[in-house]
Amino acid sequence: MLFSTTIVILELIASIAGTIYIVKCSTNKSIRLLTYFLWFTFFMESTIGHLPYYIDQFDFLENLKKYALFDNSIWVYNIYGIISGLFYLYFFEQQIRLPWFKKILRVFIFFHLSFYCFSLISNGTFLEKLEIPPILLDFFFITTAIFLYFLDQIYDDSITLTIKLPAFIGIGMLLFNVLDLPILLLQENINSQNTIVLLRCFLLIGCLFLYISITIGFLLHLKNQSKKMKKKGYSFWKQKQKFLREKTAVTLKNKLKHKINTYASFINQSIILTKQNG
Repeated sequence: MLFSTTIVILELIASIAGTIYIVKCSTNKSIRLLTYFLWFTFFMESTIGHLPYYIDQFDFLENLKKYALFDNSIWVYNIYGIISGLFYLYFFEQQIRLPWFKKILRVFIFFHLSFYCFSLISNGTFLEKLEIPPILLDFFFITTAIFLYFLDQIYDDSITLTIKLPAFIGIGMLLFNVLDLPILLLQENINSQNTIVLLRCFLLIGCLFLYISITIGFLLHLKNQSKKMKKKGYSFWKQKQKFLREKTAVTLKNKLKHKINTYASFINQSIILTKQNG
């Protein structure tokens, strides 16, 4: 349970960081969807994902034991795999500018949904064990999507030295996929407790890379956005002060000019009157 709790805490931290980011900074649609997806992952993992454990621990859930569906939570993660793969493919498709790359990812999305639907219809074990073929296919799709994103950034003429937020997500997701792959390939042949512990360590390290990378990305970009806002605010204040100084200078100049004209008019009138009296 400690292992699962650690992962849930990492998901919660990433979700909070994303919420702070979208509240304090203006963001695009895909970044907001990422934050919503992180919250969805957290609530799914902390509730339905641990439902068999809760049924064993709490008496008021005891009636659920008679339903075979709640003997395990494998079906939850199969459904989550559909949503997760769809989201990450869509997310990177939204970050990419090159049309051909976007078309490739749209094809991936189509095959992702098609393959999962086929697996759900043709395979009677969807509720009993993880669907390995669709997950492996998603591993290829998402890994390719991440590489296409970085290639798109290289080909982008407006590329800067600043690492964008999706890059943190891509790096974290790539490391998670690499560490998660041995679990998918070896889970059918696990015979010892030591192997189970080792694979869980791989999964935990993968989750650490993923969610810490996302959290760092949110916090660093929040810091950068705050600096930009302060800089803009300082520039606005300087411009305002400059405008006020110029306005004051113009006002003083006009007042001085008016006084000089008044004195000159008075002197002229005095000279005219003197000539007339003389």
